[in-house]
Amino acid sequence: MSLVKKQTMTEKKIAANRSNGSLSQGPVTAEGRERIAIAQLRHGFYAKTQEEALARLGEDPAGFEELRQGLYEEFTPVGTLQIKLVDRLARVLWLVDRADRSLEGEALRRARSADHGRDNRLHARMMRLKMTLE
Repeated sequence: MSLVKKQTMTEKKIAANRSNGSLSQGPVTAEGRERIAIAQLRHGFYAKTQEEALARLGEDPAGFEELRQGLYEEFTPVGTLQIKLVDRLARVLWLVDRADRSLEGEALRRARSADHGRDNRLHARMMRLKMTLE
């Protein structure tokens, strides 16, 4: 038995829910649909092609293809399974490199933020000392 009283739905509330639900069916215009498509490509997961995803993420599709071709030369896959495994390995290595770049960028942003805060504290301390001397 729940200790929280369950709300009863009135006809007015049900009608309001239906009315509001019909308003939230996604973008209607072509510009709105394009904006949603671009937002979904931020991380590249919903891209139609690998090249499109890499380009949207600001990465070099030629670099990925170079990695892929290098793996093909190294492993010389024969058969569908081996080809799929080499393709998957190329994607995994690329994603791991992307994660590394992302973490390095975040660490750099945090270090810059900490340095900026330290500079502000030093400046405030120097101003207090200056005012004390005066």
